[in-house]
Formats: sequence, structure tokens, C-alpha cells
Amino acid sequence: MTLTAFCKYLRVTVAGFAIICLLVLQVEAEAAQCADPPGGSVTCESGQVAICAVKNGKVDGRCKTPPANMKTADLKAFVLSDLTGKKVFASDVNNSKYQIILREGRLETNGQVVSFKIPKELLKSHEPED
Repeated sequence: MTLTAFCKYLRVTVAGFAIICLLVLQVEAEAAQCADPPGGSVTCESGQVAICAVKNGKVDGRCKTPPANMKTADLKAFVLSDLTGKKVFASDVNNSKYQIILREGRLETNGQVVSFKIPKELLKSHEPED
């Protein structure tokens, strides 16, 4: 094999590997859709909660990594506490107000619209509720 042929083979192989890696990363990523206007989305790594806050037409996107080894209710309380800025306990998660927020993946507070996405695999990886 000539050096030119080898270089072409190497480029094709590297390009193919890069495409496969990008596809795998996209599958494992989590995205929260931002309120419209302005729209858009925030994409986070697997295992992170994607959060997109819109206030006065400006986007504040972030990714939040919850602590490991939490029960499902504790995980939901952690997310709700972060979103609301108030301490939410696991025992509060079944409150209808919080259930609506969790189901819709959206919260409106203080003139701000916050969208979020808790990855299903993150909820599954936490131990089941008692």
C-alpha cells in the first residue's frame, strides 16, 4: 500500500469513527427546550438535568449534576429545590403543584419561564421509592 492510499484509508477511518462518536453522544445527551421567544434548547451530558430559564427574553441555560445514590423522590426534590429556589423535601414531591411541574417539565416563577428535562435513565438509576 502506498503512503497516499494509506492516508486516504486513515482519513476515511477517522471520519467514520468521528461520526459514530457524535451519534452516540447525541443519543446519550439530554435537552431542554427553551420557551419561545427566544426559543432554542440546552443540551447536557447523560446523567445531567438540562435547565433552560428565559427571563426578559434572555436565555440562561445550564446543566445540573445531581448527587449520586438518591432515592427517586429525593432526586425530584433536589431538582424542584434548584428550580424554585426554595427547599423542597422528598415528602413534598407528591403535592399536586409539584406533580404538575414535574409532568410538564416547566415552571413559571418571578417573571421567568424555566423548562427542564430529567433524564429517564437518571430516574431509573436511582433506587425505587419505598
